[in-house]
Amino acid sequence: MQQSLINRIIHIVDTLLPVNFGIWNAAISPSETLWNLYNIKSECWYPADKRNGNLPVGIKGIELQSLRLEGLNQILQIEKPDSDNTLIITHGVWNYPTRWGNYLAKRGYRWWYVPHGMLEPWSMQQKWLKKQVYFNLIEKNLVKKAEVIRAVGKPEQNNLTKLFGREIVLIPNGIEADSAIREKSFALPRKYVFISRLHHKKGILPLVEAWYSSNLSDNKDFELIIAGPDDGELSKIQHLLSHHPNGNVNYAGAVYGAEKKKLLEASHFFLLPSQSEGFPTSIPEAMQYGLIPIFSEGCNFPEAFEAGVAIKTGIEVNEIRESLESSLKYDEKSLIIWSKKISQFVREKYSLPVIAGLIKERIV
Repeated sequence: MQQSLINRIIHIVDTLLPVNFGIWNAAISPSETLWNLYNIKSECWYPADKRNGNLPVGIKGIELQSLRLEGLNQILQIEKPDSDNTLIITHGVWNYPTRWGNYLAKRGYRWWYVPHGMLEPWSMQQKWLKKQVYFNLIEKNLVKKAEVIRAVGKPEQNNLTKLFGREIVLIPNGIEADSAIREKSFALPRKYVFISRLHHKKGILPLVEAWYSSNLSDNKDFELIIAGPDDGELSKIQHLLSHHPNGNVNYAGAVYGAEKKKLLEASHFFLLPSQSEGFPTSIPEAMQYGLIPIFSEGCNFPEAFEAGVAIKTGIEVNEIRESLESSLKYDEKSLIIWSKKISQFVREKYSLPVIAGLIKERIV
């Protein structure tokens, strides 16, 4: 591995839109910790778009007016990143970040490539012919210049090893540990929450169908809260809700920051029956607040199952229904003990200082 003193990280993402929040937020989340612990500055480069979300205070953002290499060269002339101390990290696949990463690697910059689950089997099956051709003819060859290919989950690490035939570095996404978390009460009523973009791969539609067919439906002691920006499924969800006007399922819209924290503090179970992920930060975020997670193998978080801190569900309606109803067998005392174990587990293994340390080990 090339050795140099890195003090600047440039994250290149293909969009800063709210529906892509999970990826770009995961990309920049260690930034403040890297600065505080190791004096490494981070910034984010992204295409200009009036619909873009807002970067956290303290994170420098560079809007890209052109995605051609000429546009990149203009930015390089203005920003003047030193190849001796700058690390380029590109996030996602298929779009310009990989081309830019390859180009910058040829100019002497160190480059990390982070697919964020976009090369997982389920994702590759969508528009499979186009993706297979592009991956084998273009993407795979460009990535040969990457110093590091980073996986964010163990299953993804195994899959990328097969695809690229080289070492894949596993560094999960991290969470900002909240120092003021209160012990969660599991007295009735109890709230089940889904927080993610409303995309069909996230399993939101079968989740709602499973809820309405379960013993939790139309029960005042339980509530399902759906939160997240629409990515194609909202109209279908609203159609289902319209058939249960007095039901116990509610859509809260997209939630971020303090509003998201408030929702997690008030909830008891976290749901994500996704078909495919890289490593969804939303799960450890919820777990640190003591929520009992119910998620699928597609979420690429087997460590939680192995540690006994999560309930595994499938992606079909009947499987999700069984998992929902299995949560009813635990008494209040057992849930409180379990909740504490869950919170401790993610804070010890997935807090940002831990993840920043893993990044620092690879770049020194």
